[in-house]
Amino acid sequence: MDHNKETEQPKQESAPLVELEATNQPLDEKNEQAKKPRKKLKIVFIIVSAIALLSAIGIGVIFVSLNGGVQGIINELKAAPDPSSESVEQARERVLKSNTQSIDEAVLENWEYFATSKHDKCYEGQNNFKRQDDYAHKCLLRTTQYYGFSGEFRDVAMAFGVKLRSTGWEAASDSMEELVQRYEKYTQTEDEYFLSNFPNGYLVSDLFTPRYSKDTAVLEMGFAESKTTSSYSIESIQKIIYGTFPTYEVKDFIDVNSLFWEVIADYDYVVAVSVEDQYFEN
Repeated sequence: MDHNKETEQPKQESAPLVELEATNQPLDEKNEQAKKPRKKLKIVFIIVSAIALLSAIGIGVIFVSLNGGVQGIINELKAAPDPSSESVEQARERVLKSNTQSIDEAVLENWEYFATSKHDKCYEGQNNFKRQDDYAHKCLLRTTQYYGFSGEFRDVAMAFGVKLRSTGWEAASDSMEELVQRYEKYTQTEDEYFLSNFPNGYLVSDLFTPRYSKDTAVLEMGFAESKTTSSYSIESIQKIIYGTFPTYEVKDFIDVNSLFWEVIADYDYVVAVSVEDQYFEN
């Protein structure tokens, strides 16, 4: 036995190409399978983002509508006026002078002047889903002057209506002529049910308040006579009715009850003539 001969090693057969190809083939499938979860995540992200965007838009639309629209939001950002600033004080003085002059020009010459009251108020406009004002803040000044007169009410009221028209005032509700017609109708009625509501008869203090306008100003009046038991018709006319929550307010009212008896002691009727106009708006 020849020990010098090398021991023959068994030859290892190489793996068939078919097997290599079989092991390489699933790589593409694995890549595709790895991409599928990423695509799903991307789709989910897009859907969630779209929902969030639509929700934000919806909330924005609700917010804008609740605040009176875009203009309402702009109005909310505007600053309230400084009542002590020079510009506001000058504007207030101009309106006070204009109000007083308007009343002096409109009243009849034989009316006796007794007193003046003033109401000065600044307030915010309302901007919400129910109401949208076209302003953020407004300031009004109301001047009321009290007079006494005697004579036939019908004739005096008709003459006052003519004077109002001649000084540029236009009826915004009932004119003085319509006021007189209603007064004559109700003072002459025999309707027992109607008269039961007016135990002292139908009085000038029961009349609706006539309203006239000129430019931005409004003129109103109220009457009372000796039989009047309530001073409401000549007391409430002093007040600015707008602005539930004022940012600034000065009330310079008079004691109407005391004034009433002072006037009635010498005259048949009391008349309150009031002019209201604005001196600031933004």
